[in-house]
Amino acid sequence: NMKKLVLRCTSERKSAYGKIMSLLFGLILLSGITAAQDTLYIYKLGSVLTKIAVTDIDSITFIKANPQLTSVTDVDGNVYRIVTIGTQVWMAENLKVTHFRNGDPIPIANDAATWSIGLPASCDYDTTLANGRIYGKLYNYYVVQDPRNVCPIGWHVPSDTDWTALANYLGGLSFAGAKLKESGNIHWQGVNKGATNQSGFTGLPGGSRNSTGVFSDLGTLGFWWSYNLSTPLDAYYLVNASISFFQLTTAGRVGLARNGFSIR
Repeated sequence: NMKKLVLRCTSERKSAYGKIMSLLFGLILLSGITAAQDTLYIYKLGSVLTKIAVTDIDSITFIKANPQLTSVTDVDGNVYRIVTIGTQVWMAENLKVTHFRNGDPIPIANDAATWSIGLPASCDYDTTLANGRIYGKLYNYYVVQDPRNVCPIGWHVPSDTDWTALANYLGGLSFAGAKLKESGNIHWQGVNKGATNQSGFTGLPGGSRNSTGVFSDLGTLGFWWSYNLSTPLDAYYLVNASISFFQLTTAGRVGLARNGFSIR
């Protein structure tokens, strides 16, 4: 009964220890040593970790450990930092993609008339490209629910359940806001009391665009879409007030679809 010996190692160990072990095993095979007493020993700091009879080994395979992912790339090639919060993995930046996952372009609606039609649309805040680079793009709900999918492969627009789990892990809606917001005043205007960004989420005040095409709240409010099949048209928002808080808005569900919010 021949056995395959599988050794798991990091890339650093593979480059040194692993190559040495491969060379040694190769020498064993070349020398034709097959006596029952011949044994392969594996040491660490002078101590034997394990041993196995050479005649029981068929081959040795070194497997490189998978590094923990720190970023995700969208269909346009934009790279986003990601962060693990509890058992969830979130983007640490707002989405700025201009195409659906299948490559179809997401329509850009800079003028108010086009924005108000009620079809999938995106824009930069105040139609200013520099804002899009910092805060990501604003998308209406027609983009969120489009079956062509706005998110990178393996990702989805978070549901109410996802947002609730995030808030609960951070202590509930009353406490999550301060832990989700970027600290300081580089992007948040005025008092940013209590903001620690302890979660690494780095929530930014990307503002919003209403159903008639009017922009508002850049620097003071951050809104993120939530996608739910049973109860559509929810969004969560961070507020820059005397106390940072995180909340769900469901007001005006029908009109909300034409609003522009950020996506994570």
